[in-house]
Amino acid sequence: DAYTHDMFESVKVSKILQSYRLSDPTVGFGQALQLQFDNNPAICAKHFKRPLGMLKPGAYADIITLDYAPFTPFGANNWRGHILFGCYGRMTNDVIINGKVVMKDRAILTVDVEKINARTEARAAEVWKNL
Repeated sequence: DAYTHDMFESVKVSKILQSYRLSDPTVGFGQALQLQFDNNPAICAKHFKRPLGMLKPGAYADIITLDYAPFTPFGANNWRGHILFGCYGRMTNDVIINGKVVMKDRAILTVDVEKINARTEARAAEVWKNL
């Protein structure tokens, strides 16, 4: 499907593909961000019982913090540009899912990462034998 495992990178891919398709580097910025921040929550709202994509009482409390120190001004008028051009998934520092801290200071708190990695590597070796 041409998407990456990193939603920040997927937004960049979307913007680049739109610019390429139309041979116009000025298109795609707003559309890519609209897909991510407006359309996705609207689609998900049809399948979830509580609001998401916002910070308000009763909404799902899914939040990430990023280790991001921009060299240019950052504010309400340009945060989407920073998301598109400056942020990457590997900058994720903390993750809160439905109000529960599951990652703090880049350490996953809720699962045994080493055990999962070992099982994943073993399973990947089995899969590759069949390819």
